[in-house]
Amino acid sequence: MNDLQHGKTGSTSIFATRVYLIAAIYGFLVLVPQYFLEASLVPPTTHPEQFYGFVGLALVWQFVFVMISRDVGNRWGQTPLIH
Repeated sequence: MNDLQHGKTGSTSIFATRVYLIAAIYGFLVLVPQYFLEASLVPPTTHPEQFYGFVGLALVWQFVFVMISRDVGNRWGQTPLIH
């Protein structure tokens, strides 16, 4: 198989790399401040472990987006995203 079939070259690969990287950066910018906003929520959250669990899991997915953007041919990370 050539490099084009693996997704390592071509304009589609460059587009996908940029989309995943922009999504990761945007996700970090939106999610990280939420760790510091829990005290100011109205009404106060009754289960902070769920709040922090959601934000933490979302941040993990941002790291997955960064890993995918570094190697678009990395299919293991893209499979859960299409379901």
